[in-house]
Amino acid sequence: MFKMNKSLRYISISHKTASIAQREVFHIQEVQRSELVTGICSAFSDISGLLLLVTCNRTEIYFESMNTSASLFLDYFINSIPAEKNEMTKKAITPKGRLNNYWKSLLVFCPQF
Repeated sequence: MFKMNKSLRYISISHKTASIAQREVFHIQEVQRSELVTGICSAFSDISGLLLLVTCNRTEIYFESMNTSASLFLDYFINSIPAEKNEMTKKAITPKGRLNNYWKSLLVFCPQF
């Protein structure tokens, strides 16, 4: 039987990669977290684990998935930014829809136990 491997992936923006103003656009307020998690689970049925790490210096989202790439997840997250933050979001995103080196994504293959 063929068994699909899950991978741990994350997206991150931090004080090392972005200004305070840029990080503020992507800060997830506590009242928004439940709605964001519900939206992520609805949009990506293959995500089996999710961790939001939000501090004054960083916003990181870790997720376990078989198929969802960090790039696709990042696109979803950017598009979920509330309308009142859209102007700053537009300034931080290049025409191709990627952030100007403010976000980094990493794919880590996890061994199956």
